[in-house]
Amino acid sequence: MNSFALHIEEALDRRAVRLIWERVASKEEYASAFALESSAIYRIPLPDVTNIKVSLEETGQSFSWRRPWFEWLGFGCRAYLLDAAPMALFDRPLALFIVKGRSASLVFESYGTGNLVVNTRNLPLFDAGFLSRITVHNQVLTARLWQNLINAQLWYAPPIETRILSPLHGPWPPTDRPVPDSDPTPSSYVPTPPPALGPNEPPPTFLFYGICFQGYSDIDPVTKARTDPLWDEVLKVAEGFQKRGYRSRAAYAGGSGLDGGLIVDTFDMMIQSLDRSVPQTYCNSPKDQMVLFVAAHGYGGAHNPTNKIAMHWQTASRRTEEWITHESFWQKLQQSVFIRKYPEKVILLVESCRSGALFSTRPSSMMGTKLFTAAPDGDTLCHAFTFSHCIRSALTDSRVDTWEKFLDRVKYCLKVTGSKVQPRNG
Repeated sequence: MNSFALHIEEALDRRAVRLIWERVASKEEYASAFALESSAIYRIPLPDVTNIKVSLEETGQSFSWRRPWFEWLGFGCRAYLLDAAPMALFDRPLALFIVKGRSASLVFESYGTGNLVVNTRNLPLFDAGFLSRITVHNQVLTARLWQNLINAQLWYAPPIETRILSPLHGPWPPTDRPVPDSDPTPSSYVPTPPPALGPNEPPPTFLFYGICFQGYSDIDPVTKARTDPLWDEVLKVAEGFQKRGYRSRAAYAGGSGLDGGLIVDTFDMMIQSLDRSVPQTYCNSPKDQMVLFVAAHGYGGAHNPTNKIAMHWQTASRRTEEWITHESFWQKLQQSVFIRKYPEKVILLVESCRSGALFSTRPSSMMGTKLFTAAPDGDTLCHAFTFSHCIRSALTDSRVDTWEKFLDRVKYCLKVTGSKVQPRNG
């Protein structure tokens, strides 16, 4: 784009920002949710197609238009998103505004939370670098938040271990762990030896299964960003456990199963593939571990037909879609012969909004499982990928050799990175 066109783009954006703030000031609902100093406005990039449809997913409201020639001169419509808390996934108010360029008028507005969808693709609100590039108001703030995120990752991530570290060993703490006031793994931390094997007891088998509920596996044509961030996180956590000596497998909705075989279009099929991949050595030792890491989006909005908090299962290309309530999640886990027979060997790590509701829905038959969630209760939303990042940080630290130290390290990591959400274990 030449300098003249860029100047026109910037002028149109400035005019749209003034228009949006005038609207915010005139409406009490907006004024109480959005502050000039802490909110950002993004100009939404549009795909290179003629017909555009933009919506806030959980409100059910959308706006469609046909893009004209010479759009950059101000003809046609431009879409803007007002974000109350930049860089926080879901956990903030959003407002969508459609501005008609030549008349400088608002032709559509929608207020709510959730995903912003352009045609059929979600805007990657989890991508701090992308958001800083499309910011037209408060760019200094978003750039600083992005830099803080990078600095935080560099600060607390220990060097990657080239050797295989030992698996984490128990016992699992019987009650919820408080957030440590200081680094729980200082240099003087005393190693904890693993429990000794009993007479004639075979060595334990350590298994890790990563399950991603979202099956996107392509590149967004507008942002050029990956559209499957949850899957990326699952792979990274799987790698961390593999370096801990766990036999590691990972699979996503609509991909090959955990056994590397058939396509898993449903969560039931995923659990069946888990059973097919369990080695024969599992179940021979009381110290066996089966770690399940589940990454999903948790919703309670209008597009969720269950009227309960549910995790969204969606395959690649949206071929199959289902809503897994927390009650049905436990029921489906028990379809696994190995989970149903040995719940005390299962360690469940769940990264999903409102995941704390899993504690209240866990059936008595699964009380023996160890549960660590990204959110403490059934109302709280988790922040984007900080939980999985802190898990990986703890796994790479050789001083973290027990599940108790692991829980402390993850919670402290979240604290120093500024997350207001403290997870729960039990």
